[in-house]
Amino acid sequence: MPRWLPRRLLRRSLLARILVVHALGIAASAFVTLGTADLVLQVRGRIIEHHVLREQAAGILNGLSLDNAQAVRVDYARTPLSEAGGGLFVFAVLDAQGRMRLQGNDPLSQRFAHLRRAQRVRFLTLRRYPPTLATIVEPIVLSGQPFWLVVGWNLSAPGVIFDNILDGYLRYATLVTFLMLLLLLGIDLAVVRGAMRPMLGVIEAVRLSNRSGDAWRLSLDGLPDEIMPLAGAYNDALNRTEAAYRLQREFVGDAAHELRTPLAVLRARLETLPNDPSRRMLLSDVGVMTRIVAQLLEIASLERLVIDADAAADPAAVCATVVEALAPMAIAAGCELGLTVAVPPPPGLRIRDQELFQVVRNLVENAINHTRDGTGIDVRVEADGMVVVQDDGPGIPPELHEAVFERFWRRDRRDRSGAGLGLAIVQRIVATHGGTIALASADGAGCRFSVRLQQAP
Repeated sequence: MPRWLPRRLLRRSLLARILVVHALGIAASAFVTLGTADLVLQVRGRIIEHHVLREQAAGILNGLSLDNAQAVRVDYARTPLSEAGGGLFVFAVLDAQGRMRLQGNDPLSQRFAHLRRAQRVRFLTLRRYPPTLATIVEPIVLSGQPFWLVVGWNLSAPGVIFDNILDGYLRYATLVTFLMLLLLLGIDLAVVRGAMRPMLGVIEAVRLSNRSGDAWRLSLDGLPDEIMPLAGAYNDALNRTEAAYRLQREFVGDAAHELRTPLAVLRARLETLPNDPSRRMLLSDVGVMTRIVAQLLEIASLERLVIDADAAADPAAVCATVVEALAPMAIAAGCELGLTVAVPPPPGLRIRDQELFQVVRNLVENAINHTRDGTGIDVRVEADGMVVVQDDGPGIPPELHEAVFERFWRRDRRDRSGAGLGLAIVQRIVATHGGTIALASADGAGCRFSVRLQQAP
């Protein structure tokens, strides 16, 4: 590809590649065709010029003679020329020394002086000074003495239509070819866009699938033969990926479910031990494990989450339940947990109570587990139903705001208080219900999570 073309455009756009390659092919073909045609016309024009000049030279030769004084004479009555001159053709006769022994009445014949002579016919084109003269230099013999007859054809005269056509052919043909090239490129663009429309439909289907989070299969109906194998391979890969993901999800759910009972039994047995530091440490570890198992179960249940269009959760009541349930945990961690509800009561939200409970509980647990003693945690319900969980803890740097919502992400990998699943669960629930969650925080300035969900009808 030419270096002056944008490499990024050619690398990313199939349509641009097709159009550029086609344009270069058409342009190369057009210029080769034009050059060949121009060469053929020029050669044919030279053949015609030579033929006409030979006829004129033969006609002038009929009227030439050498008198007794060795002077060259011309009888215009026996030639195709006019004695007055001023026609398309001019002539002169040169001797062996290059002297002009005879010339026509046209001053253009002065340009024939000192032309190189040869023993064969020569054709020249004199362009140095206007007008342009197509010239023949032919050796002749008059009364046994050698001379050279020079005949010139004024190609710049208005009457020479053929040569004017030759001179303007390449210019006008190039203009016409350029316009035809633009037209062909427009046709190419329409044809290629039409041919690529099925591919654009496939792209749109994949985009909608990504946007909705569902694994849509591509319909093979109406696809061209060139695209159908790609769509079929995509569907096959999607089937295999979905099957593997389903097995993984079922394994996580089953494993987490099976771990709940042993952990509950372990906690019950630990609580029967004497109250010493080892018992408290073991109970804390079991609590972390229990919380991780509960979050794994939540993730497994989210994969089968069904949206209830008629759901109408009361954000004030749900947040009050969360604060009440997590108050002992906050007290044990040395945090102050509070609830603020706007007046009048906020509207209901289009989400079920248990799912909103999961959202708020995970946000509050995250604040408790990742703040120091004495941190204040405030749960607020705004007048429009937006739920805000804010703390005055250490905060999160702006460059990590996106990472905190990834599964199993922890700022400190040595922190064993959780598995880094809480915020990922929150984001998945909120996004599934068409809501948004925003984080406002700076390092050392606390965190503010704002959850906005659709209001119930």
